[in-house]
Amino acid sequence: MLPAVRPWIPAHALCVTALACALLTPGAAHAQEAPTAAEVDEARFLFGAASAKLQVGRAADAIPMLERSLSLVPSPNTELLLGRALRDVGRRVEGLAHLDHAAAEANRRAAAGESKYAQTASAARAEGESLRAQLGVLTIHLEEAEGASLLVDGLPLALAKSGDTSIVHEPGRIEVVVRSPAGEQRQVVSVVPGQSVRMEFGGAARRAAEPPAPKAVVVAPPPPEPSGTWMRPAAWISTGIAVAGAGTFTFFGLRSQSTYDDLDARCGPFCGAAERPEADRAIREQTVGLGRLRVPWEQR
Repeated sequence: MLPAVRPWIPAHALCVTALACALLTPGAAHAQEAPTAAEVDEARFLFGAASAKLQVGRAADAIPMLERSLSLVPSPNTELLLGRALRDVGRRVEGLAHLDHAAAEANRRAAAGESKYAQTASAARAEGESLRAQLGVLTIHLEEAEGASLLVDGLPLALAKSGDTSIVHEPGRIEVVVRSPAGEQRQVVSVVPGQSVRMEFGGAARRAAEPPAPKAVVVAPPPPEPSGTWMRPAAWISTGIAVAGAGTFTFFGLRSQSTYDDLDARCGPFCGAAERPEADRAIREQTVGLGRLRVPWEQR
């Protein structure tokens, strides 16, 4: 069973009538002057008309009648009907506030000798507990309440000096904002029917997380340009073979020399990697020519 805490009633709904405002101030209704005979008659008529509306399922029509009747003659019976009407139109949190107040006032009058209100107290209490089980409770605690303001779903809520407050709320998502000289804190929570949720707010506003320091980006130096020195051995081999490659071996030397000349004209003396395959081919050609040139000398 949920604790009996004050319902969360939006600010615009709290003061629809003078009575609705008085409900949140214990003893305010008792300070009113005694109603006149005309006011009693009007209140009685409105009570009867509203009762008839409720019996045929027209709770929305009964609400303004009951509010007017209650403002003229504060009565636990009238407030019990108003709590039922608000509950039936979906304004359950407001309905619970009236049921709780009706139960408390009926108990007070029954204890003072007006026994006719004992049944009203019992009915209001039972219906209030049934309705409370369909709602949730939000408990809020502030470590430092001085100078702080509290917003629930964008609407202001009074905060005790102790920094603690509890409200009944419809199930679902709730956003709570605490504003103080130190800054603003914001939390979102989900309320479940029949359960209580507690929210804690520190004394200082939470600082926004500082962005992480950018990581040092190590840029690798560009790879060194391929050395052009590999052309020199190709040239030496080509030249040597061209000179030595007389007779049948002249073909390989001339072919290798032609490749080297093309490379030298195009990119020498510092050719890049793109030309390396051609240079390798020239070296292979000279190697073949050199091998064939060496065979006859070995046969001598």
